[in-house]
Amino acid sequence: MVANADALLSQWTNVHGVPEERFAQTVVTGHRRRTWLNKKGKAVVELTLIEGMGHGTPVRRTKAQVSPGDAGPFMLDVGLSSSLHLARSWDLVSQRAASNRR
Repeated sequence: MVANADALLSQWTNVHGVPEERFAQTVVTGHRRRTWLNKKGKAVVELTLIEGMGHGTPVRRTKAQVSPGDAGPFMLDVGLSSSLHLARSWDLVSQRAASNRR
């Protein structure tokens, strides 16, 4: 992992009082996703590992974006939208809307 990700992971697992070494791992859109749960079983920290991605924000071009073009500096089209996944995990969008946009 990158040093920034390591530091942020340590910070947030400490804030939530969960052991850094105990996580569940799944695959989301071909990328490893790690989740740390609190004592009540609620996900409190998530980390998605995107192999080969440089420093930037992961985005995914939607069907509505017809021209390929570049995503822009530091907006990296890796087939996964970090903003959508955050909004879904914070219950800001419905599961149905999120699944239509993956």
